[in-house]
Amino acid sequence: MQRPIVVLDLGGTNLRLAFFNRGELVELREYPSIAPMSPEEGIKKLKEWIRGFEGEIGTLVLGFPGLIARDGTLRHSPNLKAYEGVNLKESFSDIGVPVFVENDANLYALGEGYKGAAQGKRNFCCLTLGTGVGSGVVVEGKLLKGHKGVASEIGHMSVEAFGVPCTCGSRGCLEAYCSGRAILRMARDKGLEVKDAEEVAELARMGYAAAKEVFATMGTYLGIGLSNIANIFNPELIVIGGKVSRSYDLFVPHALEVLRERAFGFVTEDLTLAPSPLGDLAALWGGVALVEGIFT
Repeated sequence: MQRPIVVLDLGGTNLRLAFFNRGELVELREYPSIAPMSPEEGIKKLKEWIRGFEGEIGTLVLGFPGLIARDGTLRHSPNLKAYEGVNLKESFSDIGVPVFVENDANLYALGEGYKGAAQGKRNFCCLTLGTGVGSGVVVEGKLLKGHKGVASEIGHMSVEAFGVPCTCGSRGCLEAYCSGRAILRMARDKGLEVKDAEEVAELARMGYAAAKEVFATMGTYLGIGLSNIANIFNPELIVIGGKVSRSYDLFVPHALEVLRERAFGFVTEDLTLAPSPLGDLAALWGGVALVEGIFT
């Protein structure tokens, strides 16, 4: 690594900016998300924050949620609807350094492969269970990108043919059953007065049957998704990250049971599941891996 790298990891609630130099994380900052702002206001504010780091910036990496075309245009993003159609790479060209734009979950997967649970692995998948469900897949040591650069949207595979509506506009998506938003919906449908998925987890650990049923249902649908991942990609490891992964012990036993029932036994006999050890830092380290050309 020759020059400092600034990596942005943008979420629907907040965002993180990290300054890396000589392979070390030098500074980490958190700000409110730009999601409520117009593209003009949001991009202007991001530039102010990016330029606020002391020292020269050598490369900028932008991690955004949604479908990002190969030219850097955000084509679809439920949490950043106003930014759809914006060419992010061009929008930040006046920073005066090389700009990389990548899906945030892809960066998460790269980070896990570079510094996290998937170090040394050539075939792995990462699921980020948060407000939505993001994912990144590495096959034979390379990040899976697809024809238009937007492959590996596992959160929007169908796990229930005529299921509940998803924010993407479809129905029955994995995200509609395994995200923090989904857990909250299912809990409220059972009459639980909760404000977020973390409260549902607290109730489940306290022994509330309805809360435990929510995580059993969530884990069942996750298991369906994992069995599809196993049979399609044949990974050696699946990493589970995101805020919902803090409740790993509540849903993974159910997911594993379904995975073993539905996927090929030969595929799952040495398949490992693991919670993310990097947590919120995964996507930031993934930006470094992207610049370094690892997994490309």
